[in-house]
Amino acid sequence: EIEYSRWRRWQMAFDSFANRLLKDPRFDYFIGLLILINGILMGVQVEVATNQGTSVENSDGFRIVGVLFCICFTGEMAVRLYVHRWSFFTSLDWRWNVLDFS
Repeated sequence: EIEYSRWRRWQMAFDSFANRLLKDPRFDYFIGLLILINGILMGVQVEVATNQGTSVENSDGFRIVGVLFCICFTGEMAVRLYVHRWSFFTSLDWRWNVLDFS
């Protein structure tokens, strides 16, 4: 009984946090900024690879930053799917959501 109520309180707190996060326009701006920075970083990675004539995929720095971006974008999708559930794929913006998900 006690463990269930702890779990339920945690779930309710997370539900509230996730809903507030997705309704805050600053979250969308932050994700947009991450997308922009990621695109710039990809361009830098290609430029470095072109100038060196080698693959930059072996670079620990690029790999670590790439993994961090992947974690951020996966986390964003997880929160959106958690909050919206199936309506994520059936809302008016479903095409954008499918593009984001792919």
